[in-house]
Amino acid sequence: MPTQVAQFELQAAPSTIPVRNDVHGLLLLVTSGGRPVDLLRIARPASGAVSSDQIMRLGKGGWPLVPEERVRPHLKQPISIVVCTRERPDDLRRCLESLVGIERDGHEVLVVDNAPVTDRTASIAARFGVRSVVEPTPGLNRARNAGVAASTRDVVAFVDDDVVVSQPWPAAMTSCLDDPQVGCATGLVLPLELETDAQEDFEAYCQHRRDLQRRVYAPGDVPSSSAGVVGMGANMAFRRNLLSTLGGFDPRLDAGTRTRSGGDTDMFARVLDAGRSIVYTPDAYVWHRHRRSAREVRSCVFGYGIGLYGMLTKRVVEQRDLAALVTAGRWLVGPLVKAASAKLGGRPSPRWDTVLAETAGAPLGPIYFAYETWRNR
Repeated sequence: MPTQVAQFELQAAPSTIPVRNDVHGLLLLVTSGGRPVDLLRIARPASGAVSSDQIMRLGKGGWPLVPEERVRPHLKQPISIVVCTRERPDDLRRCLESLVGIERDGHEVLVVDNAPVTDRTASIAARFGVRSVVEPTPGLNRARNAGVAASTRDVVAFVDDDVVVSQPWPAAMTSCLDDPQVGCATGLVLPLELETDAQEDFEAYCQHRRDLQRRVYAPGDVPSSSAGVVGMGANMAFRRNLLSTLGGFDPRLDAGTRTRSGGDTDMFARVLDAGRSIVYTPDAYVWHRHRRSAREVRSCVFGYGIGLYGMLTKRVVEQRDLAALVTAGRWLVGPLVKAASAKLGGRPSPRWDTVLAETAGAPLGPIYFAYETWRNR
């Protein structure tokens, strides 16, 4: 049975949250003044609704009714928001709906249409009145670079086309960049829906990334080769001049190439290499539509394995980063250990074939990175 995904704001709490008849429970994000403070799993009650009092009891008085620091309602400077997409009109439409009106605050929204075969993306961008840019060569990192080149703001934020942006997101994300030492910010990625077994499986696979604490990753705090821990490419922002200084995203990595992923992690690593910090904040949260079929999930996770080990190959060969060899060994067994620990602890855990899909992709990472390097000569 599906899981209903909902949000509960402590400072504007409804008396009850209706629960659908076809679900077995709720995944509930609890926020206070827009700031995430907890993520709860609640079994479907017989009454068909969960009351505010029931939810408050689950918090045991530990949730702040008034946050220590509210998410800033306005930014000191407007930002460029880049949405890279390729022939996914339904996802893009939903993403742009969540960004409606944001340009009134001085932000700009850019849609990068990567290697289009139809005019559907351009039509949807025009319908929402946002600027679209065509990047004719396939590759997510090429599309990201095209978005950076077309942007006009000092901060460039990236969201995937299959996410829905929360209201606090723009201010929360870019407030992290008030400190000039910070070169990059990342945010929380939550499931938009949990309607299928495959989506539940992917959520179990991702659950260790559900961090509700703000983190600052300074150079030296985390090895550059382990930069994947700082966040996800679905929700990230950079100083535009830093991206230019670093030469942009590596076109040999990520979706649209044989390596299939790893472009975000590679850029996080290069930001740390450049001596700049990265800030993760859960206040900048977005909702991600997970893949709906088991085949899609396995293919996605298989691609994660390829991209990660392609990126690590680059670290070893081009940066002479021998710590990447340690990271490679640790990340090869890490997902297996985490899944086994979750199963033994009675917590939700991904299917073994999902976990092993990432392991199966790992040996192809060096091969496909070498191929993309040859192809991009």
